[in-house]
Amino acid sequence: MASSFPRLRRHSLDAFLPLLTQRPGIVVNSLWFNAFWLSAVLGGNSMLAVPAALLVVHLWWIRMDLAEVIFILCVVLLGAAIDSVLVVYGVFEFSTTPLIPAWLILLWAGFAATVRHSLRVFDRHWAIAALFGGFGGATSYFAGEKLGVVGFGHSLQATLLTLVCIWMLLLPLLYRLSDLLTALVVAMSEKPS
Repeated sequence: MASSFPRLRRHSLDAFLPLLTQRPGIVVNSLWFNAFWLSAVLGGNSMLAVPAALLVVHLWWIRMDLAEVIFILCVVLLGAAIDSVLVVYGVFEFSTTPLIPAWLILLWAGFAATVRHSLRVFDRHWAIAALFGGFGGATSYFAGEKLGVVGFGHSLQATLLTLVCIWMLLLPLLYRLSDLLTALVVAMSEKPS
């Protein structure tokens, strides 16, 4: 009696294996970021050790790639600056601090750790990256607002439109920054002593 379920041939699975096995793998990195996001947002400043430990795991997984470490630091600085400007202009409000909280700064590090991995699928498709960035960035802050960790100082529509515009520019620019930093690190490592 033949099974009614189609059999998967080996070569059909081969296309999906890199999604799991590349360092750190698209699927693994996506799951990792979801755990990171939840631990940072829900844990807040009182549980910074959890997302910090997850970041250490990521850095271990990528074997402390110098270009990635520099990229993460650059994104943290850029993200903290962007969010700080949004706080100054009253777009974001935090009940625990007049500045941006530490968990949000750490969240930028977690996000940066996805750009060169699970989000890399969009890096050569700038229009799709812009759309995904706009949707994903705004959705992340909207979820934070619904969870009560960030307040919106302006109307929901104005805030989301602002975030969509920022993130539509930001994600494609981060791909370019990543490429430039990688080229710089490679050039520095090839330079004779």
